Amino acid sequence: MKRIRVKLTEIVTPTRGDSKYTKEYGAVNSGEYPVYSASNSEPLTYINSFDFDGDFLTWTTNGFGGFLKILSGKFSINGDRGVLIPKEGVKVDLQYLKYALQPILREKAKGRRGDKGKNEFTKVPLAIIKKVEIEIPANSNGEYDLALQSELIKKYKAYEKLKTVLISKAEQVNKAAIDIPISEEALLINLEDIFDLDTPTNSSHFTKRFVNENKGDIPVYSASQESESVGYGYVKNGLPNVKYFRDTLTWNIDGSVGKAFYREGAFSLSEKVIPLVLKAKWENLIDYHYVKYVLEEKAVERGFEFSNKAGKSRISDIEIPIPVKISDGDKIPDMEKQIKLAKQYELMYSLKERFIQEIEKLGRYEMDLFRTS
Repeated sequence: MKRIRVKLTEIVTPTRGDSKYTKEYGAVNSGEYPVYSASNSEPLTYINSFDFDGDFLTWTTNGFGGFLKILSGKFSINGDRGVLIPKEGVKVDLQYLKYALQPILREKAKGRRGDKGKNEFTKVPLAIIKKVEIEIPANSNGEYDLALQSELIKKYKAYEKLKTVLISKAEQVNKAAIDIPISEEALLINLEDIFDLDTPTNSSHFTKRFVNENKGDIPVYSASQESESVGYGYVKNGLPNVKYFRDTLTWNIDGSVGKAFYREGAFSLSEKVIPLVLKAKWENLIDYHYVKYVLEEKAVERGFEFSNKAGKSRISDIEIPIPVKISDGDKIPDMEKQIKLAKQYELMYSLKERFIQEIEKLGRYEMDLFRTS
């Protein structure tokens, strides 16, 4: 397939929107015609006039810089969006131009990328657009070929559909519980019988500001999804009215709900995390890491999430199957079996995480049908 490499400005005239269009402007000049801004999902406001009439490819200049959207009908855009006005006689399909151009613009976007699409603030100003080059399929006579463009569009849409399926599968796997069956006999023990759920955590007065005003070397863990994340910073030891803990399991009742972590050494907790302190009768009989994995899977089964909190009263009756062994005719918890199961859980979680990462990597990959170099 022959391709012609051209400057974008040879086929379109890039034009930035009018910054006068704001929500306040819309309130004063209310009407039926949409004004589009940085959002690709909905108009900023509606006014009683329009600047464009037809089908146009537009790009976001601020926010999520470089994302493209085809707008149709009568509309206007403000300074957070630009429009690519086709030059007369140029045979380029707008959808082809969108698919060919977006990976280039996203690559050139400047600013804060954020994390997995969250908290991003990037820009693609007019100056960058004017320097962009793209490749366009051409026939043997060197003319832009709409049929070839259409063929590439079909392939790209098929690939985008596959990406959507892959991302959906990754989400399903991520939410799926890992259940390792216990072949040996086990005791079913309620969580409230294993841990002292009356042990209090810190109150809402124990804030980041308080920690910053009393900096020390004791980590303060918040309701994070990451075990090593010290979300509140480090606080002084021995402060009055501050709760300190050591070598125990913790449980997120808010934030990243349903995550348990075994914390070694001295630490403190935000109000959104509770300590799970082992009752004295179970010391040296219960493995924290084993209980962590089982408890997290029980949380998945019960549907705990940000909008469905996992406080003490809602986890107290969760039954933990504890493998047992016979000692002097009595059934007692088998630490060796618990540790073995915990390692199996750890391996399964590791494989699950790697699988999800590979699927997400495929889902984020941009299929480049539109550039040869």
